[in-house]
Amino acid sequence: MNTRISIVLLLLPLLGFAATGCQAQKYEASFSDLFDTYTTITGYTMSEDEFSDYAAVIYDTMLYYHQLFDIYHEYEGIVNLKTINDNAGGSPIVVSQDLFDFLQWAKEAYSITSGSVNVALGPVLRLWEDCRTKAESASIPDAASLSEALLHTHIDALILDPSTCTVCLSDPEASLDAGALAKGYAVEAAAKRARDAGFTSGVINAGGNVRCIGTPQVRHRNAFSIGIQNPDETAENPLFDTIQVSDLSIVTSGDYQRYFIVDGTRYHHILDPTTAMPADRFRSVTVIHADSKIADMLSTALFILPYEEGLSLANSYEAEVLWIFGDLTWEATEGYKAMSQTLTP
Repeated sequence: MNTRISIVLLLLPLLGFAATGCQAQKYEASFSDLFDTYTTITGYTMSEDEFSDYAAVIYDTMLYYHQLFDIYHEYEGIVNLKTINDNAGGSPIVVSQDLFDFLQWAKEAYSITSGSVNVALGPVLRLWEDCRTKAESASIPDAASLSEALLHTHIDALILDPSTCTVCLSDPEASLDAGALAKGYAVEAAAKRARDAGFTSGVINAGGNVRCIGTPQVRHRNAFSIGIQNPDETAENPLFDTIQVSDLSIVTSGDYQRYFIVDGTRYHHILDPTTAMPADRFRSVTVIHADSKIADMLSTALFILPYEEGLSLANSYEAEVLWIFGDLTWEATEGYKAMSQTLTP
């Protein structure tokens, strides 16, 4: 299918002070056709045209990775994850260097996170996705089906050959799903390309994956204010915390972001690969790191892993983290607390 996706840029000067010819102004762009999420780009530039150019670089980069990671659609001239999944059990196929690099990263992420982030979890995720899209039938995958699906989620079935840039799935029942890593990887690539093009001040917010570039070009401000959503939808304040950051990524994984309800129980999209069931240790986990792809990996892993194990992993990457538990109590690293505007030890 040849798909043409257009972007509508909503360019709004939002300065709280009078603009002059030598002052940057604040503009915003938004789109909702990539990665199944709503994305906003905020930037401080000298003109609307300049911002529009940077926003187009970001959009085009994210569109490129959206198509590479798509497991549902084909695109003319592109070998993507759907191509690999459709070829499961077959001969190796040649992929682009960009897709090969991502799959190498995905295999590294599996090792780094003790298997809690598994790009080969596709068979299990498909069962849950089928139930989510048919939530009115009030069912979840049965234990036998999940157990059978788990048999086909071994990361070793993903075979990469760097000498030929080829990929194959040795198990004909295996399938890949980039969901736990895709947005962070794409956002980081988009931020790098925009920065290389000259973009020095702005924020990309792709549905819980936030990438701050530089600092806001606003008088008396040297950091961006980023709100951390309250996982309690009944709370009067929709924000659990606000942090001050510059040139960093902030990624949150939460049980409130994508879910369905069966018999009064919420089933969200972050699955524990050891049980094939939604992880239930936390309501949300927020990770702050310089690299969005690492923050994305860690936010998923730390949502699944026990607190102490997750803390050790976070420390190994010098990441700052906020864990919110089921009873809305919280733990945070010292570095996170230093960025917080509202939480007190």
